Amino acid sequence: MIRVSAFRSRIPWVALATATVAVLSACANVYPDAVTVRALVCEECVNGEYDSVTVRGNSAIPQLLRAMSGPGTARELTVRNTAMGSWARLSAFDTSFHLADSTEIGNRTAARFRASWQARAMLLLRKIGTPEAKWALRAGLTAIPVNRRYSLGPSLRAFGDSLYRDFP
Repeated sequence: MIRVSAFRSRIPWVALATATVAVLSACANVYPDAVTVRALVCEECVNGEYDSVTVRGNSAIPQLLRAMSGPGTARELTVRNTAMGSWARLSAFDTSFHLADSTEIGNRTAARFRASWQARAMLLLRKIGTPEAKWALRAGLTAIPVNRRYSLGPSLRAFGDSLYRDFP
């Protein structure tokens, strides 16, 4: 009897994991369009960037679910290389900037960019507010790595969990 109940308690987790893998693989080729990217990279977001995505409703969910896995290697490398170049120019100008390595600065900047991209995708899913968006938020949270070097995963997951709990 114990084995049967233990097996039954695993079934929902196996089903959730299978559904998550299916959705993430289906969204693997759905890249955010220009409107969604503007909302994911905006700093102050005062020109209606969020509204232009949330007005789409459920049709924006595959793009946002894909965005929760990160901005992509090419974007991250661009951010990393830009930060490293800026740091190198500053450290050449002023010797007090030699306290940190440009590679370290680049990695941390890329990690912050990735985390802000993912956090904005989560926030947009919450703003859409449909049951499908809630499910996508939960599925996307499983894709956020927690133990990656320079990862902001634990705080990002806490933010995502708070948005999930806030769903009606």
